[in-house]
This record gives sequence, structure tokens and C-alpha cells, in this order.
Amino acid sequence: MSRASRVRERAAASGTSRAKALSRRGGGAAPIVTCNTVDAMADTPPPSPEPPEEPANLKFLRLLVTILTATMIIGLVVIVTLIVIRYRDQSAPLPDSITLPSGAVATAYTQGRDWYAVVTEDDRILIFDRATGALRQAIDILP
Repeated sequence: MSRASRVRERAAASGTSRAKALSRRGGGAAPIVTCNTVDAMADTPPPSPEPPEEPANLKFLRLLVTILTATMIIGLVVIVTLIVIRYRDQSAPLPDSITLPSGAVATAYTQGRDWYAVVTEDDRILIFDRATGALRQAIDILP
């Protein structure tokens, strides 16, 4: 049934064969009118197998985006490679041996340019001279 014209396109499931069963308007014993519509899009020709030619500025833009993407990828690879090469060669100079005071057990280690420090289990920080290995300072950590 079409809402615009209120014309029945096929018989109702209830068996009604009159148009008056479809409308609130009174009277009339007119027969049911069947309307067939044709889809306008069905008459269009099938799409061609070849895509249409792209405009020159679109080709240029696509080429430009591809070149810029490749440049960014190459640049990122170069930066990562330089960082890996730079930091692989430099290792932190560690002392050959560390002599702790009697009874001290190390739990952590850190270092600076001319010193290194050891944190012990009894909550002390022992700072040693890098050149001589002598104890420079002992700091007690208060609770």
C-alpha cells in the first residue's frame, strides 16, 4: 500500500478486495488499482571496467604524500640507528671492587661523575670517591 495515494498494490491479507477497506473516506465500490513503478536507477548502464583518469593535481598530491611518508620513515630509522650506535659504545664505568664497612650489605648502587654510592640494608648511604675508592661520606636515613 502506498501512503501517498492510498491505492492498494495487492490484496489485503484479510481478503478485502475493495479500496474502501483502505480508506476512512466513505462510499464507493471502486475496484483495486495496481500500480507498478520502475526504478530509474535500473536503466543506468553498467560501470565501465576502467576507472576514470585522475586530475593532474591529484596525481601530484598522491606523489607528494608518498615521498613525504618515505622521508619520515627513513628519518625515523636514521634517528633510532644513531641513538643505538651512540649509546651502545658508552658503558658506565663501574669500579673493579667496592669495599664496604664490616656488617654492611648493599641493596642499591648509583654513581655520578667522580663518585659512586651504595645504599645498605641498615638504611645508610655510603658515598665513595671514584678515583681512590675511599669512603667520602656516610649518610644515615632517618625513619
